[in-house]
Amino acid sequence: MKPSSENTVFVLVPGGFCPGSFYHKVTTILQNGGYQVHEIDLPSVGKREGSPATMYDDADHIRSVVSEFADQGKNVVLCANSYGGLVSTEAVKGTTKAEREANGKPGALVHVVFIGSLLAPVGMNAQELVGGKIPLDMKSKPDYIEPIDAEVAGAYLCSDLDDKATQKYYGSLQKPHSAVSFLGRLTHAGYLHVPTTVVVTERDVAISPDVQHKNVDTVIAEGKGNIRKVPMASDHCAMISHPEEIVEILLQTPPGE
Repeated sequence: MKPSSENTVFVLVPGGFCPGSFYHKVTTILQNGGYQVHEIDLPSVGKREGSPATMYDDADHIRSVVSEFADQGKNVVLCANSYGGLVSTEAVKGTTKAEREANGKPGALVHVVFIGSLLAPVGMNAQELVGGKIPLDMKSKPDYIEPIDAEVAGAYLCSDLDDKATQKYYGSLQKPHSAVSFLGRLTHAGYLHVPTTVVVTERDVAISPDVQHKNVDTVIAEGKGNIRKVPMASDHCAMISHPEEIVEILLQTPPGE
């Protein structure tokens, strides 16, 4: 049964280097269905005055948005891609139904959907999670990492799109990303505390489908939490290349309910 459009809000979190508008196709479909949607722009994406944002800044921002809607009595569905999955995992802390009810608060985060994102154990950071593939030169201690060029991004991140579409997303919309954000260590395994769906992107070049399957299967085998795995014939950024399928998953009943 689809969630109530009056009582449900979708909060959408992009991956590293990317703006929230990467979800524009998903947003349009949901809004046409009468749902409220909020696209997150991560503090770590794009240069800013002062110190570059950490992963905890990202998590705090996501948590504040989720909490704001929950305070209105809304059920919040959180969807995150790639790096956005790690910071969303951290952001779950304090937003679940059990935690909010214990504090006499209405609303809650009721479902998390990860797209092309690995379930990280407590203590791991983004750089370690993807096997050191993020190009961090810590000897020079950069504040920001520049985005890769559109052709390379197209091959690794959105291979289901044609060259024109790739240029649209990765030619002008990408921004530099805070280097330190990739080094912050996870303190909370949020996926163990809220119903979670993991979309395994099976044409993914950035994160091997085999690695994705093994990652989620290992967590499911531990028997903790309510976690559902959904394989999808998609590249890394399924919200761009397969928005209808992502919306279908977002509208499903959370696992365990």
